[in-house]
Amino acid sequence: MRPLHSALIVFALVAGWVACQPSGEKLVAVDQVTFDASKTKDKQEWSLQAGNTDLVSLQSGGAKFSVPASGDKATAYYRSDAIQTWSAEGYLKVSLDAAGSLDLPKAPSANWWDQSGVSVTVAQLTGPTWTMVCGLALFANTTGALKGALRWTDATGGWRFDAVSFDMPSSGSHEIVLGYVIDSFIEMWIDGSLVRHKAVNHTEPYSYLASCGLVSVGSSVKRSSGSFTVKSCSMQLPFVSDLYVSATSGSDSNDGLASARPLKTISTAAHKTVPGTTVHIADGIYRESITKVPSGKSGQEISYVASGNAAYLVGSVNAAILNWKKNTNLGTNVWEADTSAFAAYWSDSPRYFVELNPDFSNVNRFHIARYPNYQVDQIYRFTEFWEVAEGGSSIPSCYPANNSDQSCDYNTRSPTQMIDYSFDKISDPVGARIYVSDCNSGHYIYKRQVKSRDKAAHKIVVDEECLFDGLYPTLGLYSAWYMENKLEFLDLDGEYFYDSVAHKMYLKYSGSDFTKLEVSLTNNTRFTGIDLSLVSYVNIVGLQFRLFEQYAVSENGGWSSSLHGSSHVHIKNVDIQYCNIGLYISHGCASEDNYLQYWYLTGSKIGYIDSHAINMYNPATPSPRVGVRNVYIQGNDFHDLGFNCDDENRVGAAFGNPKYLYILDNTISRVSHNGFQISYSAADGNDIYTGQVLVRGNKWNQPCCSNADCGCLKFWSPNEAHKWKDVLVVDNICQNSFGWTRPSYNRQLWAHGYGGFGWYTDHVSGVSLFRNVAYNNADVGITMYMLWEDEANYIYNNLLIGSPYGFSLGGKTQDQTTTTDIKNNVFLDMEEYSFSVSANDGTIEPDHIQLNDNLYWHSGWGQV
Repeated sequence: MRPLHSALIVFALVAGWVACQPSGEKLVAVDQVTFDASKTKDKQEWSLQAGNTDLVSLQSGGAKFSVPASGDKATAYYRSDAIQTWSAEGYLKVSLDAAGSLDLPKAPSANWWDQSGVSVTVAQLTGPTWTMVCGLALFANTTGALKGALRWTDATGGWRFDAVSFDMPSSGSHEIVLGYVIDSFIEMWIDGSLVRHKAVNHTEPYSYLASCGLVSVGSSVKRSSGSFTVKSCSMQLPFVSDLYVSATSGSDSNDGLASARPLKTISTAAHKTVPGTTVHIADGIYRESITKVPSGKSGQEISYVASGNAAYLVGSVNAAILNWKKNTNLGTNVWEADTSAFAAYWSDSPRYFVELNPDFSNVNRFHIARYPNYQVDQIYRFTEFWEVAEGGSSIPSCYPANNSDQSCDYNTRSPTQMIDYSFDKISDPVGARIYVSDCNSGHYIYKRQVKSRDKAAHKIVVDEECLFDGLYPTLGLYSAWYMENKLEFLDLDGEYFYDSVAHKMYLKYSGSDFTKLEVSLTNNTRFTGIDLSLVSYVNIVGLQFRLFEQYAVSENGGWSSSLHGSSHVHIKNVDIQYCNIGLYISHGCASEDNYLQYWYLTGSKIGYIDSHAINMYNPATPSPRVGVRNVYIQGNDFHDLGFNCDDENRVGAAFGNPKYLYILDNTISRVSHNGFQISYSAADGNDIYTGQVLVRGNKWNQPCCSNADCGCLKFWSPNEAHKWKDVLVVDNICQNSFGWTRPSYNRQLWAHGYGGFGWYTDHVSGVSLFRNVAYNNADVGITMYMLWEDEANYIYNNLLIGSPYGFSLGGKTQDQTTTTDIKNNVFLDMEEYSFSVSANDGTIEPDHIQLNDNLYWHSGWGQV
């Protein structure tokens, strides 16, 4: 077989390239990648058949693809998963340079497509069902000359080769454009000249995936050899300046290019966007989850902008879709509905069942059927009316409140067993979900399921251990608890229960207008409002998020090694209510260019959140990389957070492994546990990779409403290896941190049984507090516990007012050369001590504590 003339395929990228189609329409690059020796092949974008990794060599000149010398249909190619635009028109720009040889089986120019397996497809545009919209195939004619032909999948689903081929350049540099318009044509341009235009129909409605390399290799290319190189890949789409969406007057069959022809769903609009598009969202109810959102570019952000103040993105359905009937056998005003026709919606009792106005205002939240019934008189004593256990594995013979040993009941505590005579009031608790606090102090509240019951012993067993700090059994005397999710608990107006076996929803409801009721979906049909995973240069402005079982907004790039970066996402002036988590971020880092960075949450309201307003998990993997950095949380209003949390640490917002984190000018009020918590760090000896945190100008009010041993802002780590560098907390206010729990109150822990702190560091160091105010907190203004000498701490110019204690340093000390420097602070009106130092290992290193120029006034007047 005669070798072809040398041919090198190079997909060339011109950053920000804008060209004109024959129609003169402006194009914009939506995704682009350049290959060189610094890239790796271990990303999900590479499609490499088993044993074909060596077919690709990443070099300084690009990705070199070697056609296999043997083996049927071997493939190795790069696919651009980042293209999420659903476009009915698109163009892939390539260039051809002479630099190698391909040895392909010869085929006659006429009817060459009938010759089995003689071509290699080197570029392809694919639709949502993975069939080809347009492709470029290379083959050799009878003289061995390199030829090209177009490929596509027709409206019947059949794979087609164009009968007309064209010459492919064999030397020099040549620009190529491979293009399509759905159900209209496919075409090929070389050096600005149209070489083939073919009218076709398609089976796909759009293309969203571009591939280049050894996309497919014909079965007859067994003894072939040779190579070509892909330098870069760039997908070009027609520019769209504005799109319009209306839930009330729109249709997804419209083009959405004018307000008079709006689309109906935000999701459809999202997949029509290109860099620079603004999506205008009219007021209305949008029942959808928006996923696989395209990215914008620097200077050409994609923006989703609410046109008014009532564009609601919701994760619920209206309860009126169900056929409700009275069930008099279960009592007065008990309704039931068969949900068999909606099996995809629910697998358990929904998190949210609410009554509201048609415009989604005035929300009245119902509760899953429970015992005892929901009752809260004062928000800072949220657990006051829960039942209180009498023992763990057994009932103790001592009562800690009257004993010098407040843990005299320790031997009766259990990780799974709990005794309470109130269990006798429940006919069958097995299978019920139980929320139960630790009996030690009420620091944790565990979510478990009742596994079994010993009625004679008034005892239950839960399905998973409850361990304090993951170490100590903590069910026992003074554990506060309630159960839910059993039909027998349905006894109060506004309670509901879902029977997942019988597929029936039950509701005790004195009303009859079910159009006023909304029900969230427990299956993943609509778990998340907007998924911005691996997305960059996107703005979300003015949207209202409601009733999502999991996240309002998420970026889940992965826990270990994300494959793309995500940057410059701005969430602005949004309103998030009644969602489990407001903003979720988890992004690992596979390489230096794969960070999540420059994310902004500004001017927004986030409230009535079951778990966390923000949950930022920042894997420091592989060390020392930190995947999330440069996150700005500024000018937001957070309220009513964590009271129905899925995990035991019910903090208002959680930030893990912080690096370049800015929390500025926010208000935070009514939180179950710590207002905000910053946790973990990445360090290797004296090299600290986390830090550069600024917390400035925030105001916390009423944290610690259902948990003790917590504060407005807590820095925490699980062990002594965690420390930060350059962490500054400045110009903040913390007030009314209470920390009342039944265990703390009954054991008379802390001050009067209230374990609410102001500023709190626990097992960490390297934190500076400057010019903050701690006012009217139930136990202490500032507490630093454990390892507070491991890295320098600076406590300057703070004002501490009206607490039992002003400042507390305690726990195990460290014999290090660093300093805790406490200077120019004002301690005013402390009930007991202004300042105290203690060490549970019996040692104090006074040389490491510097107390200078502080003012103490009117302290020690009370009896704690």
